[in-house]
Amino acid sequence: MTRPNNQPYTIPTAYGRVTDKLYLHGSPASRMLRTLQEGVEVCVTVTLLDGLVLARSAFHHSMNYRSVVIFGTATTVQDSKEKLEALHAFSEHIVPGRWAEVRPPSQPEITGTLVSGYAKSIT
Repeated sequence: MTRPNNQPYTIPTAYGRVTDKLYLHGSPASRMLRTLQEGVEVCVTVTLLDGLVLARSAFHHSMNYRSVVIFGTATTVQDSKEKLEALHAFSEHIVPGRWAEVRPPSQPEITGTLVSGYAKSIT
């Protein structure tokens, strides 16, 4: 994911997508998100496991999946409307319909959340 001290790291994280923009979020204390603010190049991978294919032989086991690898440079989302839209996308990605069932985030919660966005053609 990020490369502080020229050491590559892979950090599992939730994400949200709004049209052609991918968003990552977390605590402002997150080393990953702080590093993204520095304008480093990043690689985000997402895999959706559709199903396991089990066979009589372990050699023939497999899985059906879809995946994407995205390279680029993230930027910190400063615009309040865009940030709220990204937080909505996170919530809906994890549990569709959940945003309508919970109270809206308070201003301190929004301020206490760092959101990074990456825009490019995502397929």
